[in-house]
Amino acid sequence: MLEEIEDLKTKKKRLESDSAALAKSADEFLRTAEDKQHGLSRLRHLVAKSNSHRKTSKERLDEAEQIDMERNSKLQSVKVN
Repeated sequence: MLEEIEDLKTKKKRLESDSAALAKSADEFLRTAEDKQHGLSRLRHLVAKSNSHRKTSKERLDEAEQIDMERNSKLQSVKVN
């Protein structure tokens, strides 16, 4: 049971790290779209990519939150026993 709890902790940290990297990448795509002269097609591509990264980042944070709740539940059951 303790090994499962540690695995969940590790998974949560990885998801949070992934989410932060995706958010940073999304910001960079938008910054590139704003700072440089690109054709309309390229601008749309950069904005779409940024939006995709933001959506995935949010999904990873939601998943990390679910894992944290599962981990806390397991910790409570270990404390009770």
